[in-house]
Amino acid sequence: MARDLEQSSYEDIFGGEKGFKPALFHKDNFGEVAQCELDRIQRHRFVLFSSESKKLINYQINKSNQEYSKKVVSMIAADYEMIDWQIDFRSGFRWEESEWYKNIKIAPKEGADIKYPWELGRMQHLPLLAVNGLSSEFENQILDFIAMNPPRFGVQWKCAMDVGIRAVSWCVSYDIFMQKGIKFEVSFNNIFFNSLLLHKKHIEQNIEWSGGARGNHYFANICSLIILSKYFKQDTSKWIKILEQEVLYQFNPDGGNFEASLPYHFFALDMLVTTLRVLESDSDLDILLNKNVKSRLGNILEFSESCHFSSGIPQIGDNDGGVYVNLSREDQSLFNIIFLKNFLGQNSFNNNQNEVGSFPDFGIYIFKTECYQFAFRCGSVGQKGKGGHSHNDQLSFVLSSNEEEIFVDAGTYNYTGLPKERNHFRSTKQHNTLIVSGLEQNDWDSDSIDDLFWIRKDKAKAKVEKAAGNSILANHYAYGVKCQREVKLFPSEILFSEKCEIAQKKYVHLHIHPKFNKLIKVVSNKVIINNMLEIEFSKDYAIEIENYFYSKTYGKKEIAKRIKINLRGNKLKWKINISNSKANNNAD
Repeated sequence: MARDLEQSSYEDIFGGEKGFKPALFHKDNFGEVAQCELDRIQRHRFVLFSSESKKLINYQINKSNQEYSKKVVSMIAADYEMIDWQIDFRSGFRWEESEWYKNIKIAPKEGADIKYPWELGRMQHLPLLAVNGLSSEFENQILDFIAMNPPRFGVQWKCAMDVGIRAVSWCVSYDIFMQKGIKFEVSFNNIFFNSLLLHKKHIEQNIEWSGGARGNHYFANICSLIILSKYFKQDTSKWIKILEQEVLYQFNPDGGNFEASLPYHFFALDMLVTTLRVLESDSDLDILLNKNVKSRLGNILEFSESCHFSSGIPQIGDNDGGVYVNLSREDQSLFNIIFLKNFLGQNSFNNNQNEVGSFPDFGIYIFKTECYQFAFRCGSVGQKGKGGHSHNDQLSFVLSSNEEEIFVDAGTYNYTGLPKERNHFRSTKQHNTLIVSGLEQNDWDSDSIDDLFWIRKDKAKAKVEKAAGNSILANHYAYGVKCQREVKLFPSEILFSEKCEIAQKKYVHLHIHPKFNKLIKVVSNKVIINNMLEIEFSKDYAIEIENYFYSKTYGKKEIAKRIKINLRGNKLKWKINISNSKANNNAD
């Protein structure tokens, strides 16, 4: 199937150079980039999920697109080294650029992870080139991509969300070059803008709505179509109306995203804020800001500010590190919170200081003091019961102190590339909760690809009985009986009470951040971490310190330590004492 390029010219689209007015994105929104990072991008050593790619070139364009591809390649600088856009460099598996996009297999074999070429294909490094004025590398990479990825062929056209993220990255970059006074030849502009139009057309024809189920992919589709329509001076009202509906659908009344994952909440927030930036000066924005939507935006702000810890975003639910536009900021989520606060003209919220902040629709409860920040998980599995990005983490918690994570969620590590690992990391035993040997809070049918983003049903039916003042009382029924955890929170002390009347072997896991691997010691019935935090158990329980794998970044895992407490009977009481002073700064 031949590509339908060169139907419009730069003159047709914008009325030529004088008709183009970049105004959607501004270079001042971006943070600074280290020179070594820029050098790496120009050497095509891309850091994807904390792993650095290698140069592996091997491509074969299908015959109907070869002539156009050769034309585009002829415009690339002679000393430029082509990028392989189809490869998962970690496993070495390579998808074919001549394969029709609908025939591309997400998981062709175990170990092959499609997220690596997709992450590269988002081209979120391009704005960093633009901010630093590196126009030649930008132009060559754009031409390289267009030549080697004919529309709707190969892995880079499989997922409409990634197509949209790429297109927005291109728009952001081009705008910034224009703001810096850097211009491109008409021949490049014709190819560039026609490809952008094909990106937009592809998204429109491949909206990610499957059987009525829609999530962050669909949200990304709509945001990208608004931005691209705005970029090409086309009517945005249709897509704005859909976005209005999705803000109310995908963000719960309490402001949290309906996927029951904090990282995915902040990913969706990034999409929303980017779109608001684009529409901020547009009269059409009034459509979006009706009474209900504006109220929901206020709740989104309150939720986001409450769930943003001084140590960053706690890992609750899936985390693949996704952002919509890479602003190269150390804390992009905080940047988005500040924008939304200014956008709504609101001051800071109470932010749960010394009082439980309840977000029951998402299923998270926040408590903050000068000494620590605490998040407790109990509630919906997300996605209207599908549970695609939630974990078996009911009655689990995370805790930070002195801007450091201490008790953590073990993370995500992998999706489709390693199904068994995917299910291991979302299992009950990878969370700071009570575990019954051999049982899961919620079940999935198998390790097959189709089941990696589903749970069979919400058998846990987790519920918070009380969340007020400094107390949380919650339970679930995952094991056929009531399992209960009560938490009482004080300025520098937290008391826990566990109860689960089931005969099988039971234990509690407490996962510690790997930074403290060498700073954990057991003294009698206490565990001391870095001389700043002490966990004390009510009886002389056998305390085990064992290894587990922790994953802060998708695709990367490292050995860390967790505490394992075997229950003797059906009850356990324990407490955490946290020093008010700064921890000893001798962690690895």
